[in-house]
Amino acid sequence: MKDKAIPEDIKRNLEQLGKSGALLTLFMHIPKTGGSTISSSLRKGDFHKVLWLPNWDHMRNCTCGDKACRRALNRFEKLELIANQENGGKSIYVNSGGHLAYETVKQYTDLLGITSRWGSVMTLVRPSKNRIVSMFRDYWTQVQLAKETDLAEKVHRLAPDPEDPPHIQLGDWKPSQHILNNQRNYLEDSLHYCDSEGNINGPAWFRAFGEFGGGVPFFMDDVFQGRFRTFRRLVRSKRLRVVSTKNVDALTAELTGKVQPRRRTSLPITPAIDKAISDSRKIIAELAQRDEKYDKFLAKWLKDPDFLQSKI
Repeated sequence: MKDKAIPEDIKRNLEQLGKSGALLTLFMHIPKTGGSTISSSLRKGDFHKVLWLPNWDHMRNCTCGDKACRRALNRFEKLELIANQENGGKSIYVNSGGHLAYETVKQYTDLLGITSRWGSVMTLVRPSKNRIVSMFRDYWTQVQLAKETDLAEKVHRLAPDPEDPPHIQLGDWKPSQHILNNQRNYLEDSLHYCDSEGNINGPAWFRAFGEFGGGVPFFMDDVFQGRFRTFRRLVRSKRLRVVSTKNVDALTAELTGKVQPRRRTSLPITPAIDKAISDSRKIIAELAQRDEKYDKFLAKWLKDPDFLQSKI
């Protein structure tokens, strides 16, 4: 997404927020690292003000017409309101929204003045093999949910829209058209990798994922567009705080005062999924090589050998 996609009045509000005296932390959501748990936890926290930035590209291209998507327009109003308040000494967490490449995140940090004044960017990180397998499991979880008929029963497995009322009861919950559209797409796509007896062709799925991706920047090398040195420099300078996914509970406690429930969790591994993963170990290892530099650096920086020795 290019800078021109951000409306000029929104740019002015971001710049105003950056000058308002707040200590800003921009949360960067890398896929399959626990970001949905953090986003949900920030919304429920009592200690920090949280601001969700609209996903400009999604708002421009989504055609489902669902109220939950249109409600994202309210974020414009909240941004303007907070940006023009006296924020001296306040801690404000800004959720960048969606899975974005760092190039887009940098547009936000530049406008917010994070790079030139004070503040930081925060993200969760996870060994590449684990992320790839987690993406596979999440895919088949969404396929299974799409097959179920009791939508109220499965809502707890879906990351809610940040604008949804936190007190909503499962029995009253109705899936948004956007969720229904996504699940239908999962179900239709899964027919390419699963036969009538429920056997999953894991190697075919992982090869397709390696070629086409998941529709968003997934690999760290995609997120940082091949600029490993930029990533390393940001982490070393502490402009980018990286937290291992294994510490997501500790992070939610730090941000909100208590451990928060996990979001976007996958269903238990079935024999078919287990076999598909086992049959695909070589392909998974090959895909993970894309992020080898990142895993090696993070293993040393976080003093976490799991980034080099992760098993699947």
